[in-house]
Amino acid sequence: MLKQIKPKKRRLKLPIKKVAKQLNIYQFPTVIGLEDISAKLNRTAAEDLFSALVHTCELKPILDEEYASKAERMIEYVERAFENDMPSQVEYYQYILLILLKEYDDSKHIRASKEMAPHEFLKALLDEDGISQKSLVPECFPTESQVSEFLHQKKGRDKLSYDQAVSLGKKFKVDPLNFL
Repeated sequence: MLKQIKPKKRRLKLPIKKVAKQLNIYQFPTVIGLEDISAKLNRTAAEDLFSALVHTCELKPILDEEYASKAERMIEYVERAFENDMPSQVEYYQYILLILLKEYDDSKHIRASKEMAPHEFLKALLDEDGISQKSLVPECFPTESQVSEFLHQKKGRDKLSYDQAVSLGKKFKVDPLNFL
């Protein structure tokens, strides 16, 4: 019988060296209508531009409408303040904040859609994406008239098949249960 040899754990002792970070106060542009954001940024001492932005509006999962509106205002500030020349740190911050906001919006829309009738939900998705009924044929519906019948609830077309719900869910990147 073979014996397994466990390697000895070594404890690394890293030297502790405290490095004083230099904090700067950056001069951010003032944007009309968003003066409160630029004032807060101009009072924030930070190591770099990215940190100054994070101290003003944290990069964390957005869980409520209040923080979502704060994030939207911050994105608007960044876009308007740096429309001509955006430093890379500001661009990275904006990108991450946009991802967080999109994630919140996607989760919010899916929950809200469960309260809508399937045909109303499909109408809303078509309007939101700016696409026509024709684009659903033949991937989701066999004919354009069947799309119309479902959207307008004519000829008893008030229900979709499971396969149609799945294909609509894939097309619009939403939960197929919203169509059943």
